[in-house]
Amino acid sequence: MVHHGDPDITFAAAARGTPAVIVPSTPEQQQLAERLAAAWACIALPVWEQDPAVITAALGRLLSDARFAVAASRVRDEIAAMPTAEEVARRLIDTVSWGRDR
Repeated sequence: MVHHGDPDITFAAAARGTPAVIVPSTPEQQQLAERLAAAWACIALPVWEQDPAVITAALGRLLSDARFAVAASRVRDEIAAMPTAEEVARRLIDTVSWGRDR
């Protein structure tokens, strides 16, 4: 997958275990891309690096190196293992309630 690094699409790709080439256009998108790149789940290009040859080369590397698919699957599994928002809220309420009982 090739995308611009918007948090929504970045999370959607990560949650599905899809390795990506991220072509960010803002420093915030760059930071997010670099975090995934550190986990080998994507290739993060520099902000505004939109040269077609560079993107094509990065995509070729992404598709030819199995480490990216393996890492993206690991990130997907880590996301799937996270508690839901409802579970987190329930734990927080239980923690606050437990503190009041003391």
